[in-house]
Amino acid sequence: MTRTELAAALMARGQQAVPLLSAREMLHADRRDHLVLTRHDADGENWPLLASPLGLRDTPPRVLRPVPPLDSNSAEIRAQLGMSPRNTSS
Repeated sequence: MTRTELAAALMARGQQAVPLLSAREMLHADRRDHLVLTRHDADGENWPLLASPLGLRDTPPRVLRPVPPLDSNSAEIRAQLGMSPRNTSS
């Protein structure tokens, strides 16, 4: 049974159900505008963000800043943990 068939079968029995999409499927979905948000980083570049599946009325999820590039703040984190800087020379 596919996800769509399962959701339809559950709905036919009075249950609330929708087929869940993977992150890759969400990025290519027809109704992408509801599933993927676009935010801008400090350099003005656009980056996609998957919308939160949580529907919290009193405390809705908010995006305060973009996700930093991988490993961009490792020196700061290592310093906060009292670790020596990583040797980046090859």
